[in-house]
Amino acid sequence: NGIRIDTIDLVNDDYLKLLVESNCLQIKIGVESGSQKILDLIKKDINIDQVYRANRKLAKFDTSPLYNFMCGFPYETKEDLQATINMMFKLKKDNPKAQTSAVNMYTPYPGTELYEDVLKMGFKEPITLEGWGNHSFESVEPIWLPKEHQKLVKSTFFLSLFLTGYESSYASSPIFLAAKKMYEPIAKFRMKNMFFKAMIEPKLSE
Repeated sequence: NGIRIDTIDLVNDDYLKLLVESNCLQIKIGVESGSQKILDLIKKDINIDQVYRANRKLAKFDTSPLYNFMCGFPYETKEDLQATINMMFKLKKDNPKAQTSAVNMYTPYPGTELYEDVLKMGFKEPITLEGWGNHSFESVEPIWLPKEHQKLVKSTFFLSLFLTGYESSYASSPIFLAAKKMYEPIAKFRMKNMFFKAMIEPKLSE
């Protein structure tokens, strides 16, 4: 149930209609970033206009696109991160059925395009098989980034957990869902405005 954004941009409405009629309720789409600079850096081979065009096209059909995003790329700036956040909110505005994933942390792996770069920028690769087994976006520390930007991406990841729209699929606790609903407006305000000062919420959630 995944598809590239440029494929959606190319196919016609008849194709998408058949897709929906086949009971395709959700389409997962990896956008990764709202910054063209970052998209070019990771060689995603898509552009910002394609993302918005495809989203408007999908808005005409009874299916829910789930857009996946990442943050913490090497060379990423505050402006690049803001562009990603702005895109997430615009996609939902243009298509009320659209959902976004948590903004997961970029995780370096050997053989990938930017791996040698992050090694030079301070990343210490795991030295054991167990260490690699535990190496994931949930555990990685983005030490290749300036300390101030590390705080930004960690705050963005935490807040985005409350704005995904698919929490009911992995959490059924009424207490969790109630707390999530109460905090969601705060998370939305903080994230949209990148207002991360005095952010004690991650510590309180531990």
